[in-house]
Amino acid sequence: MKKKSPQKSKINLNSLPLLEPSAAGIDIAHREHWCVVPPSRCPNPVRSFGTFTVDLEAMADWLIECGIKTVAMESTGVYWIPAFQVLEQRGLAVRLVNARHVKNVSGRKSDTLDCQWLQRLRSYGLLNRSFRPADPMCVPRTYVRYRDELVCARTTQCRSDLVPLDRPLTDDWALTSAITSRASFPDWANAPLTVWAT
Repeated sequence: MKKKSPQKSKINLNSLPLLEPSAAGIDIAHREHWCVVPPSRCPNPVRSFGTFTVDLEAMADWLIECGIKTVAMESTGVYWIPAFQVLEQRGLAVRLVNARHVKNVSGRKSDTLDCQWLQRLRSYGLLNRSFRPADPMCVPRTYVRYRDELVCARTTQCRSDLVPLDRPLTDDWALTSAITSRASFPDWANAPLTVWAT
């Protein structure tokens, strides 16, 4: 006879204390962002905004006009970056959330339901933020990542240059060290990281 697994008790979100009454939720997409504020703040609490800078500024203006202090958004691809920067520059506390950690509402998935779910979880304080370094660290990090891409591309190119050569293995190794040696590249390729970050 099978043992019955203990049933999980469902948490009633309405019984939780409201920790962030001035929280908003944004569902990020590549063509438009869906934004929701608490229904008591605006007669039309769900709005759609475009992804251009003018639209993002309008979204920030609307959130500030509604008295919003904190915003939760999913980290979807790279589409969240402009919205995050505009909202952060306007003084809003933006909480970036990993999309895998946010359990969606059962039923049909829609942008409106997603932004409402994010807003609800944020208002109850149930969302953990993803790590994002401060702005002064983002620029050097971008340079380091780009430099890594260049080094990987250089390595791939050096390997592909060796494929058509019909020489013995010892000659290929000598040629490889000649191609990839530090002497065969300009000085800027071997420059220290501090030069790249300035």
